[in-house]
Amino acid sequence: MSDDNNDDRSVVALIIHSLCFGGAERQVVEMARNLDPSKFDVYIVTFSDFTPLLDQGDPLRAKLRIINTRTYASPLVLWHLFRLLRNLHVEIAHSFPFDTEIATRLVARLAGVKIVAGSERNDGYKISRWRWLIHRITLPLSDVIIANSNSGAEYHSNLYGLKSLNYAVVHNGVNTDRFKIRPRKVCRDALHLDASAIVIGMFASFKPQKNHSDLFHAMKIVASINDNVRLLLAGDSLFEKTNQTESYKSTLLRLLEECGLSDKTTVLGNRTDVELVYPVCDLTVLPSLHEGTPNVVLESMACGIPVILSEVSDNAKLVKDNIEGLIVPPRDISGLAKKILSLCDNPETRLRMGKLARQAAVNRMANEKMGQKLGRVYLDLLRSKSRSGS
Repeated sequence: MSDDNNDDRSVVALIIHSLCFGGAERQVVEMARNLDPSKFDVYIVTFSDFTPLLDQGDPLRAKLRIINTRTYASPLVLWHLFRLLRNLHVEIAHSFPFDTEIATRLVARLAGVKIVAGSERNDGYKISRWRWLIHRITLPLSDVIIANSNSGAEYHSNLYGLKSLNYAVVHNGVNTDRFKIRPRKVCRDALHLDASAIVIGMFASFKPQKNHSDLFHAMKIVASINDNVRLLLAGDSLFEKTNQTESYKSTLLRLLEECGLSDKTTVLGNRTDVELVYPVCDLTVLPSLHEGTPNVVLESMACGIPVILSEVSDNAKLVKDNIEGLIVPPRDISGLAKKILSLCDNPETRLRMGKLARQAAVNRMANEKMGQKLGRVYLDLLRSKSRSGS
């Protein structure tokens, strides 16, 4: 039991580097909101006071604990994390990639934590030899790796080759009350967008994994055939990686100009009201090179907007091809252009797919289901640990 808590619920700490704009960060907030409050007392622990995902009046801020630091390598950081876990009497410490996981593994057992859970939120990425070695050495201190995709769990298993490591898969969820079908004209008027234009949206941070460039090249083809299309970009460079991602963002904006799309593109940057931006779109596109479970796909579907996405990770399991959206092979620019044009030319198909996508989001992907599944994973681990007497 924690100092702030005198009941019999299991105390959970969700530990992440920050609560900036990002997929893992948003899912941590949703985990905290959707784990059963009768069974779990959930805290969010971050290493930055930059928390735009939690409004000042959000009740969840009462469960937020911040360890301010510039580097995870400082022994002082480990000491503060150790003290926090111990003082809260945390039973389940669930950390998120990458450096946060290492810090948690190093101190959790000493702080009396029963279950140490790591995460895998992606697949197909590259990792430096030094970082791989540190993870390989500390991974045996974890009880489980919780992945948000089957492909991510498989990739992590193959990457580190630890046969003794346990895996669980809990796909991301979506808030189907926040992300819902809304009047398109009202949302477009708020952004001063032409009501008659066909708007193609991409919601993603500016990083190579998301592969904006293929969409830009595809849109160049699309715009040469249909002059009524408009591109909308939501997202920005990454927090605390300013130099690298700002440079990449500049490269992308130059590419937009080279493709003749600057006058046809609205760049919104990061938004805290994306639920009002999806309904502006006629369709969305995510041509990623690798993924976990992309939040933006679930959010687009929940808003009743059909999505075209690359066949990577578990994407083909999220979206039923030609029913709830369209699947395209990665790096297939001409194929992507054809898929976009096919939806541009068929408003009835867009409407039908959008309705089915909304149904799928509600029935299969709602946050409540994610919270229930994650809660079962936690409780099963606690029961197993109790039976083993460790």
